Amino acid sequence: MQDLITITPNPNGNGQQVVSARELHTFLESKQDFSTWIKNRIKKYGFVENVDFEVYHNLVENLEGGRPTIEYALLLDTAKELSMVEGNEKGRIARRYFIQCEKQLKEIAAKPQSQLDILAGAIQALQHQEQRMVAVETDVADVQQEVKQLQHAYENNVIPLDYYAVAGYCKKQKKTLTPADVQRMGKLATALSKDSEYPKRFIPDAKYGQVGVYHVSVLKLVTGF
Repeated sequence: MQDLITITPNPNGNGQQVVSARELHTFLESKQDFSTWIKNRIKKYGFVENVDFEVYHNLVENLEGGRPTIEYALLLDTAKELSMVEGNEKGRIARRYFIQCEKQLKEIAAKPQSQLDILAGAIQALQHQEQRMVAVETDVADVQQEVKQLQHAYENNVIPLDYYAVAGYCKKQKKTLTPADVQRMGKLATALSKDSEYPKRFIPDAKYGQVGVYHVSVLKLVTGF
């Protein structure tokens, strides 16, 4: 659609679209001078400043010392009404133009919003996934370190016979568990070992000071394999 009259975002940043009253006055080919025309229209139709229009003092065009011109930014509804009451063919054209512009602006505003919501949701999901991956990588690194230390302990006969850490036992059984599963099974094994003839034991650990190990009979009950 051809731009008959420029429509711009409101300079105050409230998201509304506005029209220059001076440009509208030119398009309507009113025989009154602009200042008289706009003041009479505001008074006659009861337009309210900061509701139907806003006033700006244009200093740019008066750098040589003249008085600043007063500009009026009209909301689209106000511009439509002024076009309608002008009572000529240009007024009817302007009114239909503003109605069509409003329709297109609403359509444009609706589509990007839904797309932005989808994009924002996708970004949030990716960020959440990234946080989970970082946490999992940290847990995996801890388990790998634990397995390495336990292997060294076994080789040096530090761990009692038939005692394993949960991670070491799972590795021995060729089972892959998540760090969360390993942690959960460790808590359960601790509880079972408390009243068992095979109590929980501890071995030295460079990172944590010591780690718990459990008898194979307890680990079988906990893991199910």
